[in-house]
Amino acid sequence: MVELYKIGSDGQILEIKREPISEKAAVAELRNFIMANERILGNVALLDNNIETSDGTQGHVWGLDMLDLRPVIVELRNMITGIEAIPQILPYFAFVKSNPDAMKFRISSNVKLMQKLEGFEVDLDKLNKGLEEDPKVILVAPAFKKELLDVVNYVKFGVKLVEISRYKTEDGGVVVVINRPEIPVPSSATFRVMGAWAYPSIERPHDESEMPHEEIIESEEPREIAQPTPISSRVFNYLFGD
Repeated sequence: MVELYKIGSDGQILEIKREPISEKAAVAELRNFIMANERILGNVALLDNNIETSDGTQGHVWGLDMLDLRPVIVELRNMITGIEAIPQILPYFAFVKSNPDAMKFRISSNVKLMQKLEGFEVDLDKLNKGLEEDPKVILVAPAFKKELLDVVNYVKFGVKLVEISRYKTEDGGVVVVINRPEIPVPSSATFRVMGAWAYPSIERPHDESEMPHEEIIESEEPREIAQPTPISSRVFNYLFGD
């Protein structure tokens, strides 16, 4: 939990009280704040339209990554968020990924964004190619649960986490704290064999003459070497992933 203080004229510290975004107009207020301050999300340009899937379900915000020109989906939360956010993103991710023409139309219809792209001297062929790539996902919330931080790197599409908190000062101003939580790097998988290895115990004879001698038997008939049973690709993918 972040605590903010300011130093008064007498040198004493005064705590700045936290002011969460109102519950009544939670997502709308957060959306307006993000739209007016899109730079806090990184090198992205946001569109004015919400994502609307074929069944009429509306997401929050979509936009464009200005570096690699890939689509961006911004999921807005006004509460501490855990792994439940991942499956809720999937319908919007699937829609944006499978409808690149919809994204191209939204961008070409957005005069402000097109002017920004012209300022960056973005090649239109490169833009069209980038919009056909997998979308990036940005999750915005006051805080994220550890359960989400532990698994987000295992999600096949890229997910970026941004925590936003607001604090109200005595003079009526607002201080915004932006935090990008550190995501643990997945450790290498270890293949373990269930059960213990058993090796036969061999005692060395005291008399060297009693040690067994290797007997070589020559045969003209070729011997068949047993081949290991192959693992099907389905089982292999289930165990070790794609």
